[in-house]
Amino acid sequence: MKTQLFAALALTAALPAGVFAQGSLFQFDHVASGSAANSALFGGVTVEPAFFAPSLDGDGNDIPGTEAWRTDTFSPAVTVDNPMTFARGEAPSPSNALNALFQPVMLLFPTPEYVGLFRVTLDGDEFGTSLPIEFYDSSETLIWSTTVDQSVSYFGVSESPGVAGVSKIVLPGGAFYDNIQIAAVPEADARMLMLAGSLILAGGVWLRRRKA
Repeated sequence: MKTQLFAALALTAALPAGVFAQGSLFQFDHVASGSAANSALFGGVTVEPAFFAPSLDGDGNDIPGTEAWRTDTFSPAVTVDNPMTFARGEAPSPSNALNALFQPVMLLFPTPEYVGLFRVTLDGDEFGTSLPIEFYDSSETLIWSTTVDQSVSYFGVSESPGVAGVSKIVLPGGAFYDNIQIAAVPEADARMLMLAGSLILAGGVWLRRRKA
């Protein structure tokens, strides 16, 4: 029993804590098309319309050097929609996707997260260009990015960035995004952890039998 408890604790300790410790897959088909995207998210994650701008001083003037991605309070809330409504082809699975067609959007996390796995699939349209998906920490520092090609139908990203302290992910405008998967541990690493845990448990059983 002690050996099994130790193995369970060791395996748990190896997994980073946070919203994505066990992995999160954000799909958008359990809400109606046109719904607020935040109604389709969970774990304290939210999505907001984004624009790149500086902070303002007390007189409303730009403060040089403070440019960052910020919530655009003048834009409507981000929605979940059927890309077919906008002649963008079918959603990857199967009807709705996150609408960032007219403006970049930010996925905001309640606490800084370790991201070991990131996946996303774009809509079926072939109009657009190559743009970055960007990961930022709480100090607005860019810590990782990957490029999406919006001119490729159903372009997919499957990366293992392995970056800590992610506070937000900025998805570029001009596309729909679906099947957003974020996890602390990449799949290969998760399998290795499970194998290690199994070996520890097996070793404990062998030791008990030997003592007996």
